[in-house]
Amino acid sequence: MINMKLWKSSLTYLTLLLVIAPIVQAHTQQLAPTYGAIVVRGDIYADWTLAMSLSMKERVPVLTLFKEVNEEEVIGVLTSLSTARRSVLIVGDFMAVPRDFEIVLKSMRIDVDRVGGATRADTSLQMIIRGFWTESKELILVDGQRRELYIPALSLSSTTLAPIVYSVDGRLPENFYKVIEKYMTKLEKIYVLDNSLSKEGISKLTNMGYVVEELNVTVIEAPKKRIAEQIFLWLRERFLGIVFGFLIGLVVSYPMISRKRSIASDLLMDFLTRDERVLVEIIRQNKEIRQEDLPELTGFSRPKVSRMVNELVSRGILEKEVSGRTYVLRVRNLFKGGR
Repeated sequence: MINMKLWKSSLTYLTLLLVIAPIVQAHTQQLAPTYGAIVVRGDIYADWTLAMSLSMKERVPVLTLFKEVNEEEVIGVLTSLSTARRSVLIVGDFMAVPRDFEIVLKSMRIDVDRVGGATRADTSLQMIIRGFWTESKELILVDGQRRELYIPALSLSSTTLAPIVYSVDGRLPENFYKVIEKYMTKLEKIYVLDNSLSKEGISKLTNMGYVVEELNVTVIEAPKKRIAEQIFLWLRERFLGIVFGFLIGLVVSYPMISRKRSIASDLLMDFLTRDERVLVEIIRQNKEIRQEDLPELTGFSRPKVSRMVNELVSRGILEKEVSGRTYVLRVRNLFKGGR
């Protein structure tokens, strides 16, 4: 005969399991949601940087929205979302990505979630509150008002798979400490880019037990260069055949390197405005060009060219060098492409 006591215990356990399992699953999904795509304004680079950081971690495509320019195109792309991942994360408030756009997506039976605070610092903190980075052991602090730091921060995030949090004038966003203690329980190390945090803030983080590493964006890649030099010295100290093998391998891999540059170049063009694309493409085709020649080549006025050049230089896309009474402009190596 069946042991009734054992049967009741098993039935009780099974009932609890059936009740608790969905709750646990729902909680897990809430902490680590999965999206079919991320939508962000392509000309708001603070939001775009946060979206790209999450995109690289979760391997979710990012679609960039330009106000009143490509909304229909983005909506058309989103119609291809599969039933299993028919959900979209919008990064940015209603001023960035309008409510009407969200309503259209919901009418298409696409689940929509949005992350967007009153400031860029609030938005960066909300990305952590939503549970996207609960397993991360590292975090990147960067001044959200310094656009020239967006690409270095994103580059560091791509290698560490760490979230980016914006500071303002050396101060952390409100509730920062409560948020990381609650939602990043495994956090061990914090990178601070180019004096993005005050000495008092760094001292407080250190006293809380975190390892704080201050980085200058001009030397972020220096360790890689030192490693390359060490490898070269090691090869030179060995026999000549290895050096020849290395050179042959370099020649063979050149097409792949060129292809990566081409991909980076094409990706960059997707995030430029129409006028910026015209200007960058002209400079890239000429390799380098005097700024005073651009008004004639682009058809833009001198003040407009000057504003665009300063903007692209601040975002790390163009290099500007004084030459007499004008400037010589070049596209940075990463974006030159294999053209």
